[in-house]
Amino acid sequence: MAFTALSAGALFSGSLWASDWLREGLYYRGDSAPGGDPPPPLDPAEGPAFRPQGAEAIYAPPDAISDADFAIRLYQLRQALSVYSEPGSLAVGMTNPRTAALHWLAAVDPRRLSVDDPHLPQRYILAVIYFSTNSAEWPEGGWDELSKEAAAYDTGENTMENGGTLRKEVPPFVAASPDGWKQRLHFLSELHECDWNGNGGVRSCDSEGYVMDLSLWNNLRGTVPPEIGHLSSLKLLYLSRNELSGTIPEALGRLVQLRYLGLSHNRLTGTVPSHAFGGLLRLTRFTLEKNNIRGVVRRIDPLCQLMVDAKPPRGGASVGGSLIHLTADCQQIVGWKEPEVTCACCDKCYRAR
Repeated sequence: MAFTALSAGALFSGSLWASDWLREGLYYRGDSAPGGDPPPPLDPAEGPAFRPQGAEAIYAPPDAISDADFAIRLYQLRQALSVYSEPGSLAVGMTNPRTAALHWLAAVDPRRLSVDDPHLPQRYILAVIYFSTNSAEWPEGGWDELSKEAAAYDTGENTMENGGTLRKEVPPFVAASPDGWKQRLHFLSELHECDWNGNGGVRSCDSEGYVMDLSLWNNLRGTVPPEIGHLSSLKLLYLSRNELSGTIPEALGRLVQLRYLGLSHNRLTGTVPSHAFGGLLRLTRFTLEKNNIRGVVRRIDPLCQLMVDAKPPRGGASVGGSLIHLTADCQQIVGWKEPEVTCACCDKCYRAR
């Protein structure tokens, strides 16, 4: 595949690494829209590669834990992880991708991180991503259809607070998880999260083992979970070329290290939460085309103010943004349907589907 301005050899020969690619906003050229193809991995010089220690983090296999210890673990995990999800979403009796991830950590995960392990939130969030986007074969109605049966495993009468005991078994909604992804990419395996990859996945971690590059073009179906906003080391998030639906979470605006955000070629709806992205000062590329997004992105909006050539509002100061490429379905064609998005600062517009 050809590249704009550079050959593949030049891109990876050492004269221009992926960090330069991100900074300069270079992209693939071909039939697909810019940003439609996966970007190259982050530059190895971004930081020393993390080498997971594996077995050192595993203190016991699941079948070696007593029912009483399991009940305590489930309770502790719920308390520790509830701050990373919407209030109430991990409540007893709830059935959703978050509780699926919670029960996987408690009952299935061979790695069994302690509740005070600094990587536990990251492992939980990546499991939430898996359960949120692996819904190709869920019954009509999705999680709601499974709730009555699954909630019997974790009801209000069967909790530590009420003196009950929990059976140490795999909840139905975890055991029945369909494999809608084209490739599992080692997700939900005993490996450290930095090894959850293959053709995509977690492609890069920093020296402390926190995810910097999460790239999934893997038949993802479902919604983009707001928990991603807690992966604070992310520099590259690529979720393009899937079947994702729902709205764009405002929580992505918390990813202040982000340089590349790819959401194009999905089935996303709603509007662009431009007001939430004003803090993404390092963002160089944001792709939104080929979705079902509607609305207006104004030149004075925080997202437009991130453009490197943005003119600040009268009386205001430049935010010092790095955004070079912003793409959306904003092309006006005579005789064609009206554009879905009116974008005052997009450098490239595409026609709506």
